[in-house]
Amino acid sequence: MVGRTVIVYNLKCGGCANTIRESLGQVKGVSNVSVDAVQSAVRFDANDFAYNYARLKLDELGYPERCTEPDTHSDVAISKSCANSVQHRIAPKASHALQL
Repeated sequence: MVGRTVIVYNLKCGGCANTIRESLGQVKGVSNVSVDAVQSAVRFDANDFAYNYARLKLDELGYPERCTEPDTHSDVAISKSCANSVQHRIAPKASHALQL
């Protein structure tokens, strides 16, 4: 297991931190989850497979990883992250509405 740190978008409060801790704590191969809402940092121990799965889980929860490429602060990178976050929040509601 290797110590990992993922910097994410949308991490704003203790409630967000609890959601992340609880969700990642259930991922097989992930341990020692800690969340720093001030730094928007999620730290945990994981092997390579669990690390990649945890990153996908964070995205699914609405906390996408911040880009690490040189264009980290570009409008495109930020817009893509925001759009992804909104999609995860709207899609379940839209799907439910269609079933009615």
